[in-house]
Amino acid sequence: MKHLCKTNKSVLLVIFIFQMVFGSGCFERNELFDPKTGLNDEIVSIEITPSGLSIPVGLEYKLKAIARYGNGSTKDISSEAHWESGDPFIAQVDTDGKVTGIQPGYTNITAFYDGRSAECAAEITGGYLISIQITPENPTNPEVHFAIHRYRPFF
Repeated sequence: MKHLCKTNKSVLLVIFIFQMVFGSGCFERNELFDPKTGLNDEIVSIEITPSGLSIPVGLEYKLKAIARYGNGSTKDISSEAHWESGDPFIAQVDTDGKVTGIQPGYTNITAFYDGRSAECAAEITGGYLISIQITPENPTNPEVHFAIHRYRPFF
């Protein structure tokens, strides 16, 4: 009887050690966990900046997609995200998030990344360029100038 009891304890000890070593993931390495901060590096959300835009027909605007991680860091994922226009007859978007106004109307632009998505409301206005004003008139630094565009709506 003593021998049987000793064997059961030995077996239980071996099972316990085996479970602790192999069952707890001691040999697994979780690249997403930062042991210093205790935070997870998984994506928490993505967002598009700006969250809304209004551009005239024919013009382009580059949107930016940002991934937010559990550890507080962010990453520009604009070129890695998959972009879609809710209505490509209103606005089209390329693989880097550049939106082109096609005809007046409203649509959403969506970025998809790692199972998550974010939307930007897009208004495409009708109009044509009636003037451009560059200020200052005589810039001392040709690298610095501002352009003001005025558009007249299509009616």
